[in-house]
Amino acid sequence: FKMAEARKCILVLSAGNDDVISGIDPQRRFKGTIMVSALDRNLSKASFSNYGVYPQLDREYSTVSAPGVDIYNAFVCEKYGYSQGTSYSAPIVSGAVALMKSIDRNLTSYQIIDILKKTGTSVGSKIGPMINVGHALHYLKGDSKYKPLDCKKIANQIKKLRRQVDSLLRLCPESGEPEDTLKYNTAINDPKVFTGRWKATTKLVSRLDQ
Repeated sequence: FKMAEARKCILVLSAGNDDVISGIDPQRRFKGTIMVSALDRNLSKASFSNYGVYPQLDREYSTVSAPGVDIYNAFVCEKYGYSQGTSYSAPIVSGAVALMKSIDRNLTSYQIIDILKKTGTSVGSKIGPMINVGHALHYLKGDSKYKPLDCKKIANQIKKLRRQVDSLLRLCPESGEPEDTLKYNTAINDPKVFTGRWKATTKLVSRLDQ
């Protein structure tokens, strides 16, 4: 593994087909390899696929995922058919890595892993994101349209906007109410305002008959 890493040779491994933590196998613990789990037709973890993503423990035995169910392929005796397994998922990722290296042959395994994760799609907490080859290649080429969202930056913007909203509400508390809010005093003084359909924004309960 270390020799491959030093030569910028990318190793892509099948996670395995036992529905267990992939890291049980010591060969699947090196962080510089790309460990591939399998997805079914619903883009969920295939029932047989090994898994293992534990951010809180800094353990990741499933780097990314790719289709691994009902894969059309060659069989013996000049026959073709459908099969399943992480052994079908890994070659899909290998092809994606080859295309990425064709754009920048100096990419390291850690850089490729980072790009595949950033441009991939989350498919659950147990396995790595599903790769999106097109987005990964566009990202490498510098196409800003395909750059991943900076969630930390967005979270900071939301906090800033919330502070601004809170400040404005203190100046004018009623400005934060929805336009279709019906005020009690208005309804009492002008019965005609009840004309139409209304929906309560809070649960209303009659204590007599529930």
